[in-house]
Amino acid sequence: ESPIVLIVHDESTFNANDGHAKIWIKDDNVPLRKKTHGKRIMMSDFLIPCRRL
Repeated sequence: ESPIVLIVHDESTFNANDGHAKIWIKDDNVPLRKKTHGKRIMMSDFLIPCRRL
């Protein structure tokens, strides 16, 4: 009988300088931000108990 091995997929997306822009506004106002986050980097991998695939 063959052993059962758990294999999982891990995926993350990173944005450069995410939310670090400084803005001068009054205390009671909310800043308007662009709808885009700019360029992104996506990292993806398959994991098993003893190592990465």
